[in-house]
Amino acid sequence: MAGVFHVRAKTQWKKVEIPTELLSEANFDDLIEIQELSDYEILQNDRDHVALLLSSPELKQTPPRPIGGERVGSFGAPRCLPTTADTQTTHNMDAWNNLGVPAEVLRALREEGFTSPTPIQALALPSAIRDRLDIVGAAETGSGKTLAFAIPILHFILQQENSETEEDEEEAGPVALILEPTRELALQVKKHIMAAARHTDIKVVTVVGGMAPQKQARLLRRKPEIVVATPGRLWELIEEGEDHLTKISQVRQLVMDEADRMIEKGHFEELTKILSFINSNSSNQRSRQTYVFSATLSLTHSGPQRQIKKKRKKASQNKLDELVERIGMKGKPKVIDLTRKEATVQTLTETRINCRLDEKDLYLYYLLRKYGGRTLVFCNSKDCIRRLVSVFKLLHRDPLPLHADMHQRQRLKNLDKFTEKETSLLLASDVAARGLDIPNVDHVIHYQVPRTIENYVHRSGRTARANKEGISVTLVSPDEVHNYRKIVSELKQGEDLPDFPIQVEMLNNLKPLVALAIDIDKKEHKFKSDKRHNGWLHKAAEEMDIDMDEDLLADVGSSQEQEQLASELNGLKKKLASLIQRPMVQAGFSGRYPTKTGQLVVPKSFTEGSAVQEARGVKRKLKK
Repeated sequence: MAGVFHVRAKTQWKKVEIPTELLSEANFDDLIEIQELSDYEILQNDRDHVALLLSSPELKQTPPRPIGGERVGSFGAPRCLPTTADTQTTHNMDAWNNLGVPAEVLRALREEGFTSPTPIQALALPSAIRDRLDIVGAAETGSGKTLAFAIPILHFILQQENSETEEDEEEAGPVALILEPTRELALQVKKHIMAAARHTDIKVVTVVGGMAPQKQARLLRRKPEIVVATPGRLWELIEEGEDHLTKISQVRQLVMDEADRMIEKGHFEELTKILSFINSNSSNQRSRQTYVFSATLSLTHSGPQRQIKKKRKKASQNKLDELVERIGMKGKPKVIDLTRKEATVQTLTETRINCRLDEKDLYLYYLLRKYGGRTLVFCNSKDCIRRLVSVFKLLHRDPLPLHADMHQRQRLKNLDKFTEKETSLLLASDVAARGLDIPNVDHVIHYQVPRTIENYVHRSGRTARANKEGISVTLVSPDEVHNYRKIVSELKQGEDLPDFPIQVEMLNNLKPLVALAIDIDKKEHKFKSDKRHNGWLHKAAEEMDIDMDEDLLADVGSSQEQEQLASELNGLKKKLASLIQRPMVQAGFSGRYPTKTGQLVVPKSFTEGSAVQEARGVKRKLKK
């Protein structure tokens, strides 16, 4: 039996200098540095396994295991069963007792400041770790669902590693597969898991589009225990015969995150193929543990189908049964539903603004000018986002787009820019509505009413996270009333969302600015569009070696007329910039005689107060 000890550091860890020639022939891509501890105290423990407790926080990451070598624990000690939170806690981590959290993970949680589990974690962990049950969980966005499946997976891998031989390890495929609907969410989940596993040698890899094939292959050659993937890219590599992923049917832990979106019909064809491939190993399926997590238990949005007059309303249990059968869960899963009846958090204030379609730009600009903070605006199409980017650049709001056609690097770069500033604007399609870690969003604005109830819930869930206040404002035009009614009928029992309070005077002051910006954008867009059209026709004619039919060309004017247009647009932009610089003050103030009353009169600004406070003030008045 291995020696049983705890180690308490008496001095600081010191960096070990190693000649580079000693490392040149080995694969040490991920090695940061090696540190040594020369003065420490060994504390005896009567448990039947080795537990290494370092009181010094200096060393936050253990060196990675040598690739292709013998699997060893810290300081070469044999890998052992994980110490759990029940045997190793501190005074401020007692809330994690009896949940079976490995000591290595608990240490990481303590460093991250997670002193107590969230409700979904407290309910899921015992059933997953102790009882080995399949889990179906629904909780509000921002409730900690990722750790609710990540901690049991880490616990399982740490246990399994103790019983594996070197031959087993060489032949093993991934232990856990986590399926995510988007690249951004997959990268975010990987980040959270790696933070929780920082004191283990467990490897996590993402399999997503947009990554260089050579880099993807190199990462997979390291035989990661956990694979976080989007269905499309994963199935592509399976079909190509990637060695590690062809063993995916051996996975012992399977997670379907954001399940309601993952199973939309016609949305992820590869998902069905992946599930069939995984379930082809019937013996492994019986021992596999499966997790299904979502922000709601309304798990089957089937999308547009043939029109039928009779309304069908599936009960939640029927939807759940269908999902359980499709994934191949064993027995009866543990169902955890922590969603409120309204499906949105209590700290979220939900409101609406009724307006014409051509007024939406004005109301959006009003909200941005009147209230500071981070504002996340959702649209239903990429074309809508592109137009808003052009208009709101002219209005000096520095909009950041986020949609599926953008390269992954640019999308992540825009997310970083959005979170860096206290006042910022992100224009997003629903690709950003699913679980992305965007902290401290103050306002969510539905520029277009979402087409599904699930999208409304997920969009609104980007704000009011971690018990913070937030507001959701839906701009409803007459042609969107049908979709709006579907949402309030399901979530609010047919009760309308309260009107967001508008200061009409300020709105009227902003009308000329928005109208001018839209006029400039239309003229620029038409000119650029006509130029592109003509350029394409000329290129096609040259390639086919035919004469250009002038009647097919758009009229972009002569060179002189084009110069006049450019000069006109430049003048309009300067005028707009001047209007934007003017302070927004209420009527009744004259700057010519600010002291005529005997004291200094300060103009009252339109930008006082907060959106949440003003909206809740109106709601309280309505209740009275």
